[in-house]
Amino acid sequence: MQKENIKPDELTFLSIISSFSHAGLVDEAYNYLNSMVYDHGLTPTIEHYNCMIDLFGRAGCLDKVEGMLAKSPFEATLHSFMSSLNACRVHLDVECGERVMMTMLKLPPASNAPQVLMSNIYAAAGRFKDASLPTTGRNRKLSF
Repeated sequence: MQKENIKPDELTFLSIISSFSHAGLVDEAYNYLNSMVYDHGLTPTIEHYNCMIDLFGRAGCLDKVEGMLAKSPFEATLHSFMSSLNACRVHLDVECGERVMMTMLKLPPASNAPQVLMSNIYAAAGRFKDASLPTTGRNRKLSF
């Protein structure tokens, strides 16, 4: 694109970051996100942040996942939180999962999927008592 003097747009960078996410190239994706802002003057969207959350989660960088959730200029979406919880499940990080869930419970319930995923995290960690009693945050038990 540079040789042809074609300027990349937000979608171009989203595609690049997404590709790096699936290839596990954390540093490269982060460098492109920075290039998007500092070299090309483009503003990342929630989709860019969600892609970075997914990237860090796949790579096991759960501290960076939490950092992206905290520093995002956008309100996190269900997709943001579900990517975070899925990373906690894959990497068996119960404490991080609990922190994500505590944040999610402050939001209006949109789906029971987060509670089901948290239950799976507990079960994978051998915490079967916690896994069997997921709640919606409003003291209701979910029925499976």
